[in-house]
Amino acid sequence: MQASSANDFPKRRNIAQEIAELSRERPGITEAELKAEGFTKEEIEENASRAAKLMRSAEDARTF
Repeated sequence: MQASSANDFPKRRNIAQEIAELSRERPGITEAELKAEGFTKEEIEENASRAAKLMRSAEDARTF
């Protein structure tokens, strides 16, 4: 029997981070465009506020 390692587990997606990165690359990205990128309506709704918070944090970090 082999010992498990961290690499044996599937990598968990950070959907909020992915949405934030796309939003930085393409300002004004729409829900339809996010869906075309493969996100579901539920993923978008559940992660939109976290993505916005990440974007604000990144902007604040750049202003200092």
